[in-house]
Amino acid sequence: PAKLAHGHMHNLIAAGVDRIFHPMVFYDEREFADAVNSYNCPIVAGYPDVLRSAIDPAGRFGIPLDQPAVTFHDQGLLRRGCRDYLAGLGVDRATFNRAFALAVAAQAEYKTAARRIGAEILAGARTEGRQVVVLAGRPYHLDPMINHRIPDLLAGMGVDVLTEDGVPLETGQRLDDRHVLTQWEYVNRYYHAARWVGGQPDVELVQLNSFGCGPDAV
Repeated sequence: PAKLAHGHMHNLIAAGVDRIFHPMVFYDEREFADAVNSYNCPIVAGYPDVLRSAIDPAGRFGIPLDQPAVTFHDQGLLRRGCRDYLAGLGVDRATFNRAFALAVAAQAEYKTAARRIGAEILAGARTEGRQVVVLAGRPYHLDPMINHRIPDLLAGMGVDVLTEDGVPLETGQRLDDRHVLTQWEYVNRYYHAARWVGGQPDVELVQLNSFGCGPDAV
């Protein structure tokens, strides 16, 4: 993922873009009522600084790298951070308010759709007697260069594949007694998905790992 991030930035520079936007996201949305916290991975959160130091698009190529701090933990803070950043680009308040409302609704609609489609895939697999695998990973594992086409390999063997955000999740869902410090939102989703899989007679769990960092080690 790090190599691709550097390569992607060089590709943007070669394409002649006039600005690069790479926010520093420190908190994800809290999806579990009893989780201790909803931290983003600190490597991911701080990586814009690494790219700025290593590549220096502004100093070497005259292309600004915008890296505002953004949090999804609190919608008020999210709104303020987005508003302040876009105001610096000349976006007026009325336009921002409309865009922000549409963005929040689109994100909620996407999450609902992912779980609805997951339920449809599961029902179809059970009707037709196919194995189902929940493939848990970080967002960058969606890239086929990083996941090594494992989703395609599984599908080619007749397995239906779900991601961890496709399993059922109720509003105010609890993780209950996990016996671990539930502070990383990605990992909290793993816990929830694993417990859900454990209660299904015909679903298996596969977790994709690219590193041996603390949250992945659990």
